[in-house]
Amino acid sequence: MNNGDFKNISFQEDTLMKRVIFTFLVITIVASAQAKYSGGTGASDNPYQIATAEDLNDIGNHIEDFNKCFILVNDINMAQYDSNQFNIIGDLNDSADPNSPSNIPFAGVFDGCGYKVINFKLDSGLDGVGLFSFVDFNGQILNTGIENADVNGHAGVGALVGLNRGIIENCYATGRVRGRNNAGGLVGKNAGGFITRCHSDMNVTGIGGAPFPFFIGGLVGQTDGNIADCHSSGTVSAYADVGGLVGSTGQYSYNVVERCSSDANVSGNYRYIGGLVGSNYYGKILCSSASGPVSGGEGVGGLIGYNNGEVNDSSNSASIVQGTSNVGGLIGYHFNYPINRCRSSSSVQGTEYVGGLVGRVFVADINQCSSSGTVTADSNWVGGLVGYVEQNSKIANCYSSSNVSGYRFVAGLIGYLNSMIHTRADYLYSMGSVTGSTNTGGLIAYKSPLIQVFNSFWDINTSGQGTSAGGTGRTTAQMKTMNTFTGAGWDFIWETTNGTADIWAMCDGNDYPRLNCHLLRGENNGDSFVNFVDFTRLGAYWLTTDSTFPCVGADLTGDSWVDLDDLVVFVNYWLKGL
Repeated sequence: MNNGDFKNISFQEDTLMKRVIFTFLVITIVASAQAKYSGGTGASDNPYQIATAEDLNDIGNHIEDFNKCFILVNDINMAQYDSNQFNIIGDLNDSADPNSPSNIPFAGVFDGCGYKVINFKLDSGLDGVGLFSFVDFNGQILNTGIENADVNGHAGVGALVGLNRGIIENCYATGRVRGRNNAGGLVGKNAGGFITRCHSDMNVTGIGGAPFPFFIGGLVGQTDGNIADCHSSGTVSAYADVGGLVGSTGQYSYNVVERCSSDANVSGNYRYIGGLVGSNYYGKILCSSASGPVSGGEGVGGLIGYNNGEVNDSSNSASIVQGTSNVGGLIGYHFNYPINRCRSSSSVQGTEYVGGLVGRVFVADINQCSSSGTVTADSNWVGGLVGYVEQNSKIANCYSSSNVSGYRFVAGLIGYLNSMIHTRADYLYSMGSVTGSTNTGGLIAYKSPLIQVFNSFWDINTSGQGTSAGGTGRTTAQMKTMNTFTGAGWDFIWETTNGTADIWAMCDGNDYPRLNCHLLRGENNGDSFVNFVDFTRLGAYWLTTDSTFPCVGADLTGDSWVDLDDLVVFVNYWLKGL
């Protein structure tokens, strides 16, 4: 091989190396140009990685990514961004019509993976204000926390999402939210979406004068969808339709709020203020509770301010529920739908139409419900259970132990029964004290002549009342005797003569009747919780005799013997509470 051949080989190698280097540089430059955020491709198996505040802020610049997948890979501190600098993810240009082509929703998946966004600030006069402006039907926001948020907007305002039509699961928010209407601690408006296992601890405030702000809630401002297994704390205040969890449910029968709770401090200037829901239009409130103080004007309830939907297995234990008219420990003003197996224990205060459970009822049934605490009114229509009942309503298997005081039409159970047809009152009793200036009654202060009251009683000793517009007066000793009630057809556990529904339970000779649906079998020490303390009683009387439920005792099946059958019942109630 001569020198020319070596030179030719050397030239070819040099050319090849330059091509390799050039190709590598081109690939690197193209890859760098295409790379976004801190990694990933946006596919479900390789989601975009959000690792910095810059990454999170950049999502809003890329509409083409609004149907992609994202994950947080660590906590994100947004302190470097002022309240007017963040690029909101999505755009709600036409809040009146979410289907408008001018709207740009997020329809991808954002999984926080248990990480949180800290110090998020946003101040906008627009609609759809939050980390996400508008989440569409296919969108999902999962496992994401928002801490120390400060979010302000017009309508559809929430720390996490302004308007939601997708799925929000296992998310939470803390901080402050302010809006004119449809404002919530986590979500402004839930328009057909699903919100599950979420919570908030927020200061939520409606801003602006009358007739705004309205639809303001501790978790969600307004919902037309489903909310389940959620909780809210903090403070919520606005003009109208204010709720500790939800300001208002929309006008669709498929709205459901279930297994939710709130201990938020709730207040409103005008009407429809509730510890859990401000106003409920046709939705269902199931297995839910509220325990925070509530105050407002007209239509104030410890659980719901104004209700036109079904309410089952729910309760309120607020320290105080206070308003002017239509004020109730559970519901302020109730229409049309049944209330089943509910209870309230509060100090209820108002001017008129005031009740320990419901302030005013119109065309609705109340079944297996109870109230306790105090009921106080400055004026008329005051009842330990219901202040005023009208038109085609039925109240059955209920009682009140509330102490009641007012001016006129004041009674231990119902202040005023006003109807011409189809209204009945069956299997009721009251035992609280009753104080009024005129038209008082032990059980009922006044009823229309055609209304029938059957098999109902009041305690003439504890009430201080010898007369009633309905029911039969009995002494305290008689009220604590089961025969008083079984003789009138009341359906108790451990007997079948009066039926097998087992509605009532009673420790004969020691206490008044209680609703079986509100009792915990196995709870023996008065803490309203079944735990190891109660288990010791079961162990101490194992394979012997003991007092039978509902008396304090380990016999939970009524066979006068403590054995495996009682253990099975005990296990079913283990770690449950009232």
